[in-house]
Amino acid sequence: MSVKNLGIIGGGQLGSMISTASKKLDIKTIIYSDDKDAPAQNFCDEFICGDYNDNKKIHAFAGKVDVITYESVSYTHL
Repeated sequence: MSVKNLGIIGGGQLGSMISTASKKLDIKTIIYSDDKDAPAQNFCDEFICGDYNDNKKIHAFAGKVDVITYESVSYTHL
């Protein structure tokens, strides 16, 4: 079975918990957050810091993962 990559937009507490749970299922996580000090970066396999309106960076992030979720409803402007 190939490794699955989960993209998570947002690097707060929920992103941390999703990353921790994903490791138990052998799922790699990549966090995309606009907060360079986001706590989830300590639990994910890769961390990308960038503005949520940076289309080039968002597309590069999306190209690294199989599926994307987000950890907060405050990102509805995406």
